Amino acid sequence: MSSCWLVGLISAKRRTQVRVLSPLLNLKATQGSLFLLFQPYIPGSLLLSATFSGDIHAAVKTVYESITRISNMGQQKTFCLLFSFMKVALPIMLMLASQFVTSAQQNEILNRQLKTYEVKFKNLMATRGLSYHEGRVNKNKIADVVREYGEDLEGNPQSTVGLLFYHFERDTLYHWLFNVEGLEATSYLPVTIDSLITLENTLKFSLSIDEKLNQSNRSIIKNQNKKFRLRTFQSVPLISEIFFPPAIVEKLSGKRHLIILPILNVSSFPFALLKPWGENNGTLIDSLSYSFSHNFTQFFQSVESNAMGYDLNYTKKNEGYQFRLKDPLVCGNPAFIDSCTNGLPPLPGAENEALRVADMLQLTPLINTAAIKDSIISRMHESNFIYFATHGWADPESPLDNSFIALSQPNGCGYLTPREIQSMDFTHKPIVILSACQTGLGMIHEAGIVGLARSFLKAGAQSVMMSLWNVNDSETEKLMNLFVRELQNPHPFFPAEHWRQAVLKYKKEKGIEPVNWSAFQNFGVPYRLLGPVELIPLQKKD
Repeated sequence: MSSCWLVGLISAKRRTQVRVLSPLLNLKATQGSLFLLFQPYIPGSLLLSATFSGDIHAAVKTVYESITRISNMGQQKTFCLLFSFMKVALPIMLMLASQFVTSAQQNEILNRQLKTYEVKFKNLMATRGLSYHEGRVNKNKIADVVREYGEDLEGNPQSTVGLLFYHFERDTLYHWLFNVEGLEATSYLPVTIDSLITLENTLKFSLSIDEKLNQSNRSIIKNQNKKFRLRTFQSVPLISEIFFPPAIVEKLSGKRHLIILPILNVSSFPFALLKPWGENNGTLIDSLSYSFSHNFTQFFQSVESNAMGYDLNYTKKNEGYQFRLKDPLVCGNPAFIDSCTNGLPPLPGAENEALRVADMLQLTPLINTAAIKDSIISRMHESNFIYFATHGWADPESPLDNSFIALSQPNGCGYLTPREIQSMDFTHKPIVILSACQTGLGMIHEAGIVGLARSFLKAGAQSVMMSLWNVNDSETEKLMNLFVRELQNPHPFFPAEHWRQAVLKYKKEKGIEPVNWSAFQNFGVPYRLLGPVELIPLQKKD
């Protein structure tokens, strides 16, 4: 038994010649199937996805015959040339992707990729002007930590936890899935970086983000390129197949939380929207919570008692734990009157959101002229709960200095940048909620995204709730109010499972658009599986 996946962008010379294909052409055969996805809004290109299970030689033969049939159907010379090229390239790629790998070779490949990942992450830190010492990361170390992370109060490992490590090299995306017993599954497929970037844009624009959000969002600039258009029902299955191939999907059953080590722009995809189990079996977030880890070191330290100060935020209570607030900080709709923020539109939804959150947590929010950048920075150092509801912006070219969260700063600039944030040292390892636009975006690096969210983790945050696009002001208010309310209910994997529960409740409302509930993701490592955790408001007594 073997399986392989191919995803790529196939160039065509003229858009009009591409149009002779039907919107979705599906050719099936006994041993495999070929899917050609037509995208009329990406001039001069086709999106190709091929999936095969069974005898690899029969699969290659099936593809060859399918391509021949398509080629014969074409009335344009371009298609003949295009598929003649595919006749040669596709079987070769499938042969390479299906090579038999022994267990020893697999271990060698994995450990080599882990070492390479650490070097890439060190380079990512260097782009931020920071140093990083590569950790001792190998297969056995990961297996040991996943097992410890998944232990309950009695020290029994639970099969509900998984860690999915993505690695990219030589135009190939590798998937390595660990459970509490060790390496559980692996898969890989040929795919280019350009394809991943195009697929991200395609999916996001298939949601018609700007049109549905209209002008009531928390972004600064709306200059998105709208040439990428692909219907959601087409793009979601394709992207789901890329990140969750069959070998991985098969092992997700029974898991309640998935920790993901991302590379490139992986964390910029809305994983909540993906459907690993097929079109009719719900989304990923319907079945489990997930989070993106900063790096392996953060994951390792999350299970070492007090290594990063995590345990100091949690108090044992009966069968679970309580997260007790320490100098919590809630900021909403600052007064945009300084030299940088002057002219930004006010955010009434963000203000209502901050007021409601503060009321639930029984504290005083920083609203309008009270949301002063300097005073907020001074409080961030000692807080274990930081909440911003304001404007946000991500600059992919200069993410450290030009990306920002908009605050207020009389006689100065109210932009709080990633460079400023990463230089801080958070004493109490806070939970950070960035209820603003584009806080999970930035510059694409081999080891992940350089931007606002990672700067908080570098400063010592336990986790960051980040956004993937321009979010609607009023709908974000509703969703975040549900989230903070859910934080006060006992669930494991704090705060990722609490976010999942909030999204599930939000989705039940009639007519709710995916563009609203899939916009946010958790970046960081949730509190390990020792028991359910609930957040305790300031004045609440036991």
